[in-house]
Amino acid sequence: MIISRYIHINKNKQRRENIKSSLSDQEIKVLSLIAEGHSNKEIAIKLFIAETTVKSHVSNILNKLNAKRRTEAVKIGRELKIV
Repeated sequence: MIISRYIHINKNKQRRENIKSSLSDQEIKVLSLIAEGHSNKEIAIKLFIAETTVKSHVSNILNKLNAKRRTEAVKIGRELKIV
């Protein structure tokens, strides 16, 4: 029982590290701003990038986190302590 829990914890840590390393710094910033409730336009203004670039980052984030919606991506990000 203790060993299986240890393996489970280590797998979660490894998964978290794999996902963290797959997201770029800019994607993490975008995910953090999404978590704060900002729209794509607001994120673009805050990060001094085009709104289409934000949309690309959001799409990449959703793919990398295997999420269907922004809210799901934020939930995963919080669970994995990315945001």
